[in-house]
Amino acid sequence: MLFVLVCTEGEASEPACIDELHKVLKTQRPQSGEVFVEILTIPLGGNQGHRKIIDKAERQIAITAQDPEKLLSFAQDEDEQVKWLICDHDKMDEAGVDIKEFREHVKEAGYTLVMNKPNFEFFVVALLVGIEVAQTLKPKEYADVIEREIEALNTRNRSEKGFSENMMIPPYSKKRYVSIDFFAKLLGYHPELLHSLPEVEIDDNANFTEMPKLINALKKIYGIDSEAAA
Repeated sequence: MLFVLVCTEGEASEPACIDELHKVLKTQRPQSGEVFVEILTIPLGGNQGHRKIIDKAERQIAITAQDPEKLLSFAQDEDEQVKWLICDHDKMDEAGVDIKEFREHVKEAGYTLVMNKPNFEFFVVALLVGIEVAQTLKPKEYADVIEREIEALNTRNRSEKGFSENMMIPPYSKKRYVSIDFFAKLLGYHPELLHSLPEVEIDDNANFTEMPKLINALKKIYGIDSEAAA
């Protein structure tokens, strides 16, 4: 079995998003053949300080591996593990973290890095309006843009799909229970969004999201053709 361990610096939005995109992609996989994979989201409890984030990730993975309610606790030597780390860039400069050195440190520790600059909300904005438009926006504009785009989706879902009020996508929030509902409805109603972001070359001097790298890796695991699924 393949265990995909996704460690997230954030405690609410990132885990909720990863769990939901996994559910959506799982439903899009080809019907032929079995895929023996377990994808586990492992929150790290907020900003741990980037210099120690790998230590925190290793501790949390070890704790998860001891949890009898998690399939990871039954892992065998022949099972494969791949480890991912999702974190924000916004605190790195003030903490004096060199991004290139950080990338190398994460890679040497055996993790694949998914960084969002300045933060995870940039990914949400890019998902809704596209990378090019998102890069023209200031971080202080993200909340308003997300609110506007979600309302546009809700309006469309009312008129085109006959959705009732209790089916509306809620406002974006960092609260765990709201994040779960937000991403469940956003990606559940609009799975095409997961195929809308290209995996582009990263410019560390610009705002960016590396989430497409993780999304494409999960697509590959499930044998999903992006064009066919879009």
